[in-house]
Amino acid sequence: MVEEAVQAVLSQLAPITSRPSKVVSKGFGVKPIPPALLHVEIPIASQDPQPLTDLAFSLGAKLAAALRLSRPADTLLVFSDTGAVAHASRRLEGGSATLPQARVMELRQACRQEAVQAPLLLMMAPTLEEVALAEQLVEETWSGGQVAVLVNAGFKAAGASVVSLPQPQADFVGRLLEVYCFQPVSIKGFLGSKEGAVVRRVERGGAEAAVWRILLMRPGGRMEQVGQTRQRPSNTDLELAFINASAAASPLTNLVKAFRGKGK
Repeated sequence: MVEEAVQAVLSQLAPITSRPSKVVSKGFGVKPIPPALLHVEIPIASQDPQPLTDLAFSLGAKLAAALRLSRPADTLLVFSDTGAVAHASRRLEGGSATLPQARVMELRQACRQEAVQAPLLLMMAPTLEEVALAEQLVEETWSGGQVAVLVNAGFKAAGASVVSLPQPQADFVGRLLEVYCFQPVSIKGFLGSKEGAVVRRVERGGAEAAVWRILLMRPGGRMEQVGQTRQRPSNTDLELAFINASAAASPLTNLVKAFRGKGK
């Protein structure tokens, strides 16, 4: 999943990394190219600090390598959880081989800085209540960046209520492009419990061409696509897709199909 998320992020950076850091606008001098604002959603084993920092270092290392970032502090890892900050800091102090050029900050601490510079900003699991801090860091405090990647943000999760957000925060959330999502799902209905996932990955064709794929777990752990939607599927969409797929694969349905075939 991490590798797929990295490729989805990189697909959106080609227009940025292939151009100079500044472009000249006729009659108006030098105009900076705005950074990419992206979001990825990857499940982790638990909410403990270690799985979150493991994901941050894995994702950060792959992105830093792809972007050829090697100078000290080229990658900024921001956590809202103080336990994750402490865990990540100890990992760097111990000489992390995977991401030696990173620096770690807590979200509120980063927002209190006059400015923070880093080509790559990774913000890990900011909550819905922290959307104003996330917006402040990205829009006001962070500078010199190519890409900001928010990971598992509470304000981009399924069912997150952002309709009552102040306009600046609502605009910020709206500008975050969801480039990769893998969301495990479990549905309980009259056919029993069904497990699967919702997956979306933006390719080079652009976000307009990306769809949300509904996957159903078959016996043996095999994932099979049983539906797709243009918008993020609701629980009703998932239930309907799972029910239709289960009904189509049932022995009774196959018996009816066979009987109809013989009657022709």
